[in-house]
Amino acid sequence: MQNNNTQILMFLCCASVAILTDLCAYFALLNFMPYSIAKGISYILAAQVAYFTNKHFTFKRNTPNTGTFRRFLMLYTATFFINVLTNKLALFIIPKFTLVCFLIAAVITMACNFLGQKYFVFGGRKCCQ
Repeated sequence: MQNNNTQILMFLCCASVAILTDLCAYFALLNFMPYSIAKGISYILAAQVAYFTNKHFTFKRNTPNTGTFRRFLMLYTATFFINVLTNKLALFIIPKFTLVCFLIAAVITMACNFLGQKYFVFGGRKCCQ
């Protein structure tokens, strides 16, 4: 088992790839749809990247487990709303700083996702399996 510092470092690497996916999709979709819809779709794409990268690299869970996936979906459903609402609130407060708003939402969500994945999704809990 990895120590906390190694897990945090691996999570930050995986999260960076997911956030880059989120960012690219978000700004591409903004050309075609409103902020919240674009943010929702980009977050869902990034969540897929986050699941596979964190499962295999950060938390080293390589065997199939439907319980793990269900817990991940529960966590990311909750943090989806946190992300979209934080982005919307930040855009309301500082409307001309779309990238800053995106990053504020990403950092808050990233902290929630790390804790959720470490202790709920991949932490060995037996609920929801």
